Amino acid sequence: MSVGGRARRSVESVGELTELFGAALRGAARRPFYWQEFLEQCRFILTANFIPLLLTGLGFGTIVSLEAGNFFKARYSSAREGGAGASDASSEASLRVGPAIVASGAALVIGFAVLAVSPVPMVRDFGLWSAADLALATGAVLVLLPPVARRVLA
Repeated sequence: MSVGGRARRSVESVGELTELFGAALRGAARRPFYWQEFLEQCRFILTANFIPLLLTGLGFGTIVSLEAGNFFKARYSSAREGGAGASDASSEASLRVGPAIVASGAALVIGFAVLAVSPVPMVRDFGLWSAADLALATGAVLVLLPPVARRVLA
């Protein structure tokens, strides 16, 4: 196959995938939301899969919290070495690292929440619980880390 033929086939493939993606989005937007099914799935999650999913999700939340804490502590320590007080260093670390923590947390939450459309119940439940756990971990880091840094690292 010539270079032109391969290029044409690549463009056709991209076009076909774009068309398929558009059809999938249109189909998802046209589907009605089934509240009864949603509530039944929530009950199932809380009764059958809670412990394994919780244990798995806690691991992700812990890792995200530790990484975000490391970024915050590095910026806080840098500000303190520059002569800033504990409160100013905490504020600077929040302003500098906070947006990155929010962006990475949001990307992880969205990435795991996408699993909610899986037809496999265990995968769907894993995605929902992990997304919720990561959202909680990100929020906890943003809310709790600055005041703790002012008191503990001062």
